[in-house]
Amino acid sequence: MLMKKILLLTGLVLISCLNSIAQGTQSSPSKEETQQWISQKILQFGLDLKDTKHTYKLTFMDDFLIIDHTTTMISVNGNSGLHAIKMIPIKKIQSIYFSEKTSSYWLTIALKNNEAAISVTYDGLPKKMYSSTDFILSKSIDSDNMKDRLSKALNHLVELYGGTPTKEVF
Repeated sequence: MLMKKILLLTGLVLISCLNSIAQGTQSSPSKEETQQWISQKILQFGLDLKDTKHTYKLTFMDDFLIIDHTTTMISVNGNSGLHAIKMIPIKKIQSIYFSEKTSSYWLTIALKNNEAAISVTYDGLPKKMYSSTDFILSKSIDSDNMKDRLSKALNHLVELYGGTPTKEVF
């Protein structure tokens, strides 16, 4: 009888320990989950003011982040716009940072060694190469610590593609 109680107690302790260990080791989001989350957040927080709108559609192909970016200027004389397709080699991303502007935040993605490897085509014009590019986002991105979360997700994506982004110490 005493032996049954000891075995039962030992079993319960073992199960409790294993459960605690299992809960403490969460796996990182997969490449696909990270891509989907980033795409949703960039779409959600695109700038939408009464006179200017920035919309983004992100896709991922091979080792590239492809951004379909439309800027629309709204006025009483009618709307005008600019359309760009940007291709960013994900593995070459070095830094990701936010800059606060008057009515928006700019999320900048810069490549290692200022390499001009970001291909940008505006409305069918010849492509140009840049070492950085920006997303113009709504001030509502201040909610839920979203700027930090988005930076971490982008850095995680770079690591998933085999790159090594520079992480801020402080």
